[in-house]
Amino acid sequence: CLAIVQQEEGFVPRAAEDAIAAYLGMAPIAVYEVTTFYNMYNQKPVGKFKLNVCANLPCQLRDGQKALDHLCHKLGIAQGGTTADGLFTVQKSECLGACADSP
Repeated sequence: CLAIVQQEEGFVPRAAEDAIAAYLGMAPIAVYEVTTFYNMYNQKPVGKFKLNVCANLPCQLRDGQKALDHLCHKLGIAQGGTTADGLFTVQKSECLGACADSP
């Protein structure tokens, strides 16, 4: 259900989380926990291209914060922001499972 909403809307609005919870017969917080834990779900509209920079220790030891700062500077946006043309969103994320290629 979440993947369908994400695909159709580009993000999962709170109202959709509540509707999915009701449909599945579970507490809304259970759905909210999933959408906030996994970075593939967006709670607000994002750019066409979402650039995630890992914030976990291995990536930070390999200058992950510098990479994040550089992307934000080049695109002229703050972390978590989206460019005015709607193309790029830059955000921190948890482990992306590519530690050998970090950040």
